[in-house]
Amino acid sequence: MKHNKKLKRLLSLILVIAITVTGIHLENFTKKVYGATPSGYTTIYLKDDTKESWIGDDNAVIQLVDNTEGH
Repeated sequence: MKHNKKLKRLLSLILVIAITVTGIHLENFTKKVYGATPSGYTTIYLKDDTKESWIGDDNAVIQLVDNTEGH
């Protein structure tokens, strides 16, 4: 009987510690990271080494669209 009581106390202590640790706001320890290009644009260069030349130099534009709102 004493063994079960000690086991329950140990388990309770472990759970209290786990809840306390997970309750800490970890976002306070993060660092804000900014991109290398302050203009907001990034240039990507693609080199086509295939004999078919799949990529041409036609000044194509790739646009990243934020679709988090589902529109």
